[in-house]
Amino acid sequence: MRFLPACLFVLGACAHQQVQPLVPEVGGMEGGETSPPGTWHPVIAGETLWRVAHHYGVTVNLLIKTNAIGDPTELRVGHRLFIPLSPGSDFDERQAKVAARPSVIALPMGPDLAPDGGFAFPLPGGKVIKGFGRRGDEVSDGINIAHDLGAEVLATAPGKVVFSAEDAGWGHLIILAHAGQWVSIYGHNSASLVTEGQQVARGQPIAKVGASGRVDKPQLHFELRRGVLPRDPAQLLPPRKDLQRR
Repeated sequence: MRFLPACLFVLGACAHQQVQPLVPEVGGMEGGETSPPGTWHPVIAGETLWRVAHHYGVTVNLLIKTNAIGDPTELRVGHRLFIPLSPGSDFDERQAKVAARPSVIALPMGPDLAPDGGFAFPLPGGKVIKGFGRRGDEVSDGINIAHDLGAEVLATAPGKVVFSAEDAGWGHLIILAHAGQWVSIYGHNSASLVTEGQQVARGQPIAKVGASGRVDKPQLHFELRRGVLPRDPAQLLPPRKDLQRR
């Protein structure tokens, strides 16, 4: 979340909250027996928390709580995640997933083509108050849009909710995964209207504008990323006078 500290989406790990892990100092070595039972997963370049969760069939929230992850949008390459094995789960099935875990994540290739129908502006009636990119010592991976407290935040494109929970820096945070390896991020909400795993349509209300996290005025922080790489929303959203293309 580089609009707060300057750090990379995957290569930096900036903990914005203190979370007590469910498995502090998990016993056992990678590849060996652990207590409680589970699996160690080494993070590779290009990997996201929701991609890991999907591979093992667990929730993002479980990984966050188990591994004391401060910011769900950031993973550090080489960091080991502990993936708990739920009681009654098939151990052989888990081992098959371990064997099938990717060794390389292919970066998105080709031009940045938006999903069919394009990306819609996520906060109609709002005003862009901060743009994408570097300004002095601050780097923003997205844009900030001011609006009235409680205004509806809309899904920018059809997709799946891969995260919907509270974060100290982002406030009420929602992350959607879209076709074409696109991800959209919505921060500082006052309330979430969706749950993890839910499918949403373009323009569907997913949250309400708030001043949660590290802001003191009602606004939405909005990002578009392809894979793990931030993209300038001004290049992908419909043209607006308050959103200048660089």
